Amino acid sequence: MQAATVLQSLAPLGPCSAIGPASRGWPFVTEPAELRLVPVKPLPRRARILIGRAQLQTDRDFGHMVAEQVRLISPAHCYGFTQISRETAAWCADHNVPFVLDNPNGHIENVRSVYQRESWRWCHVPFLGHPTKAAVVRVEAEYALATRIRVSSDFSKQTMVRAGVPAEKIEVIPQFLNLDRFRRPPDCAFPRPDGPLRVCFVGSLDLRKGFVYLLRAIRKVGPQRITLRIVGNTGDPWCNRLFQRESRGLDIQLLPGDPVPTYHWAELSVTPSLEDGFGFVVAEAMAAGVPVIVSDQSGAAEWAENGASGWIAAFEPSARIDPEQVLAQLLQTALDNRGRLREMGQAGLQSVSRRGHESNASLLARWYSSAAHV
Repeated sequence: MQAATVLQSLAPLGPCSAIGPASRGWPFVTEPAELRLVPVKPLPRRARILIGRAQLQTDRDFGHMVAEQVRLISPAHCYGFTQISRETAAWCADHNVPFVLDNPNGHIENVRSVYQRESWRWCHVPFLGHPTKAAVVRVEAEYALATRIRVSSDFSKQTMVRAGVPAEKIEVIPQFLNLDRFRRPPDCAFPRPDGPLRVCFVGSLDLRKGFVYLLRAIRKVGPQRITLRIVGNTGDPWCNRLFQRESRGLDIQLLPGDPVPTYHWAELSVTPSLEDGFGFVVAEAMAAGVPVIVSDQSGAAEWAENGASGWIAAFEPSARIDPEQVLAQLLQTALDNRGRLREMGQAGLQSVSRRGHESNASLLARWYSSAAHV
């Protein structure tokens, strides 16, 4: 999604070439002047265990192939994404070509530290996924080589500045989304406040997304008081076992696929991420008129208004708080204010309409144009 919004933003500046993986569908709103698809090798079966090492090798291979296409195109300026841009950024530096790097998350070391902590806490094993230490080195090299860096939130910028990336190199350019895709149709009323509270979680069942804290919070509040729909899948055997264990006895439906019907079903969306540079799912829920509980470790919390369009869960690691307890308290608050949830959802829709408007595409285009001509 983020690649598509970037292309939509930059295409009006003139003919542009897009280079992407041939193994994925690219949901371009605006077609590039030229689209070059690069083959990506599927992760081997053993990647279910050593997924971090396998992902790093895939990123390196893909990065080399992308850089070769960039060399053939010989552009005047480049825009790329973390993990796959090390080789392109080096080519741009060697040829004095401005290179803008898009960093969708916080600082890569912050991402890794969250995974390491949560893997020991919940799975009792060292973290073997992405990013590995070598992946951290790779992405930090991209930070250093980039002319400028685009992030989507102040949260993301602050994690990078704390890790030593110069603040003047980083620009916060908000995301935008197609509000009409998620907006509740006139014949789809907000759910009536009866029966168990309808809660949704949209995202991968991944340690960084904090799903285990949500499951435990529901158990603490009372499993019979909440019904949960999840749109997402587990990505590794440890998270799969963790989910199976922690979900026992809870009223849960797994509905992978299009999240829109689930947004229209829900009274409340919960995104308990422990690290996320933005989090499109929060904006999507707000666009559907659903109030949100979102962690302050997600950049999307900057779009929510605490107590008005939902609640912001304080997960700041240095405060030594228990995310499970914080979520349980906020779920109880939502139950106590159930009659206000529709009104709060409307406040969220108004907020995301102001913040996620397509004018952000023009903002990115203007900034990129100036950054590419330094």
